[in-house]
Amino acid sequence: MPTLLTADVEQNDDRRTSARVSYGAVLGVIEHNGTLPATSELRPVKALDLSHTGVSFTTTRWPSSDWLLIMMGSSQTPRYASARVVGCEGKMTEDDSRRFEVHCEFEQWLTPMNA
Repeated sequence: MPTLLTADVEQNDDRRTSARVSYGAVLGVIEHNGTLPATSELRPVKALDLSHTGVSFTTTRWPSSDWLLIMMGSSQTPRYASARVVGCEGKMTEDDSRRFEVHCEFEQWLTPMNA
């Protein structure tokens, strides 16, 4: 059973409208240009949490666009969503490498043409 994270954050600081759960899957992410790219074009990122309205993940670079295309699921059964970046903050890891925590709000679920 996933662990709800909303209770771990003071309600005054959390503006999210949906409860979120830990979600440690690898997502595919690319800057959104209105088309569905090939799976090989997506950059793998590590998800942190997921809700009905959005997702957050860590990456090694600051997003170059306010709009992203996110692929969840496997390459055999992908689910795509366009998402708006609503926040990004830099973090230092234990091994002194820089990571970015990106927070996104889902805008629209997309369906591949061959689905």
